[in-house]
Amino acid sequence: MHLLSWALVALAAAAALVVVSYLYRRREAPGRGRALLAALRWAALSLLILMLFDPSFPVPEVQASGDTRTRVLVDGSLSMALPVGPGEAASRWERAREEARRVGGSVLLFGDAPRLVAPDSLAALQPAAGSSRLLPALAAASEAGVRRVVVLSDGGIEDAAEVARALPELGLDVEIRPVVAAEVTNRALAEVEAPEWAEAGKPLEIRVGVTAVGPAEGDSVAVLLRQGEKVLTRARVATPPPGRVATATLRVTPEVAGGGRREALGARSLRHRPGGRGRRGRR
Repeated sequence: MHLLSWALVALAAAAALVVVSYLYRRREAPGRGRALLAALRWAALSLLILMLFDPSFPVPEVQASGDTRTRVLVDGSLSMALPVGPGEAASRWERAREEARRVGGSVLLFGDAPRLVAPDSLAALQPAAGSSRLLPALAAASEAGVRRVVVLSDGGIEDAAEVARALPELGLDVEIRPVVAAEVTNRALAEVEAPEWAEAGKPLEIRVGVTAVGPAEGDSVAVLLRQGEKVLTRARVATPPPGRVATATLRVTPEVAGGGRREALGARSLRHRPGGRGRRGRR
């Protein structure tokens, strides 16, 4: 909030104090506790003035030491480790680092949660986030007083619909710069529902949900359940429209291993097409 706005808030609060003091001195009947009642009324009016002016305060965790008018938001999700395009040696992360260096200013990594980092530290970092959520980073930048952000991403923003709805309220000028040669296909294993334990010899079912972003490649996606390098079962899931989830059920009968009959289920993984994104599921 600018200094002029704070001056107007202070002026309005001072005017409210004068009005309240006049009313309780000249118009209200004398009695005990008039000073307390006047103070409470003035406090209520001051809070109303603050609500009308809607002030904002910088957040120390995301406040840059330099210019706060522009901030670079870099996608830190796992898909940024993929190549820029077919036959390209450079990764999307390397392209984003170079672009962030050219733009200058502070850098806010986004993925699972926003994190402020120094531009020079990007060389020592690697993309490791399991999701690509932009809205929390935009909200953090807005609360820090930023007015313009440059977003560096491969386009796999999972909460794009939420961002479009919230953007008018954030008051940000957002410029998205893709770090890929063209829009790429992204597939993600978004949902996994499975029992915590499996008993050898007894069949079980595992429900999976697949999401898609970008242009469609083929009409289905293969989902594999592995035990080490061994494929236990597989299923084909129809390629969902952008923003939707397509589900399938994996059916498998665990075998006896290690002399016991009760085992914890291992990791599930998604086999994706070249250029896409795969994420490891969790129980």
